[in-house]
Amino acid sequence: MDRIVSLSTGLGFILSAEVLRLVGNGVGQAGGWFLIGVALAAGVHLLGAVRLFGRLSGPTDETALLQRTLGPVAALALPLAARVPVTLLAATSLLATAGYVFNETFVYWFPNFLFAFLLLCMVLGVGLAGGTVWAGFQIITVLAALGGLIFLIGAGIATAPAASASQVTGLPVDQGSRGALGAVLLVLTYDLAFLAKDRRTAPDQQIPALVVALGSALLLLWGLVSLRWVAPDTLATSTIPYTMTARTILGPEGRIIIGVVLVAGTAAAVNALFGGIARMAAGMAAEGLLPSGPLSPAGRQRLWTLLMAGATAAMLMAGMAGSPHLELFLRAGLILWLLHHALMHLIALRTDPGRHILRNVYAAHMAGGLLLILAAGGLLVTQSEAAAALFFMAGVWAASAIAGWALYTLARQQNARRQKQHTANERSRR
Repeated sequence: MDRIVSLSTGLGFILSAEVLRLVGNGVGQAGGWFLIGVALAAGVHLLGAVRLFGRLSGPTDETALLQRTLGPVAALALPLAARVPVTLLAATSLLATAGYVFNETFVYWFPNFLFAFLLLCMVLGVGLAGGTVWAGFQIITVLAALGGLIFLIGAGIATAPAASASQVTGLPVDQGSRGALGAVLLVLTYDLAFLAKDRRTAPDQQIPALVVALGSALLLLWGLVSLRWVAPDTLATSTIPYTMTARTILGPEGRIIIGVVLVAGTAAAVNALFGGIARMAAGMAAEGLLPSGPLSPAGRQRLWTLLMAGATAAMLMAGMAGSPHLELFLRAGLILWLLHHALMHLIALRTDPGRHILRNVYAAHMAGGLLLILAAGGLLVTQSEAAAALFFMAGVWAASAIAGWALYTLARQQNARRQKQHTANERSRR
């Protein structure tokens, strides 16, 4: 059961509207080069899935490795900087998208933002319930999204379009290269699979690798189907390429099926992101990096779920979902996540296989780290607003460093008080 939960958590964001949009725009901009990019990116991520995150038994292993090599403040700040911005920005974007999809596909009179908030409340309730409720919800939503997407792919392959899609017509080089490079972001969040574990278990190399392989194969097939049924120029510029593809394949029925995929995928993605952050933070508290207070590990997870949901609700109410900068910030956040993977590879180069968690597979970690850094640099160079993206990333790193130092200081003071109290109690018993 634990393996199924980890697999469904790792697939959560991969089946979301944001990733499907990247696939549609990518094949429209770069055509076959994007599909080649998906395959190459899968190979790079498999290095991390097998040699890096597949050797970690849970969130505390990642934190312990970072703390041992870079110190406690970095161990706290770097994972938060990589994952929290994406969680908040993606949740805001996906929930708003799900609201529009529900309004336009299923119930026309239902307010779209009301549905977004109701879905957020549902995910919050599931996160607060935790345990089997959280796991069951994740599995059900992933199966719904997965089933719908596989059905559409099968229909797109089994039938032939009335007319062949037009060829790409003179896209600018920067758009094409940006589209191909974007393939590296598609299955980036596969490490949520190991963050689904809230207790120490034996490392499992197979599940992260299966997430990368299965997710990449599905997205590769969806890209092929999209390119077969819809003109590349249309895919490249559309904000809803997934809906256009589904509707072109099956008509109104396809529109309904993709609607189910998008709503279920949003629930799965937000639930996976909230759950991953909550378990990561609980692991940090267990390592003494975050103040824990009187809360149990489960209580800390509920607290962080509340914080993530509250921040997402605030962003929705502030109109962030309609901001023209949301896509830019989310892409910059994903680049931060990508750089975190690269950093973890480079850290693993220093690991002693006789004493530490990871084995020192030098070539794999060197290749993984350098390739991911090159991909991140390429994404920044081809970004339409590179300066703004860099400013956002620098701001996130600075804020995370300050917050990490402050939180670790509080945690250290709290631990010192507890130790002092424990010593006093021991003396009084004597």
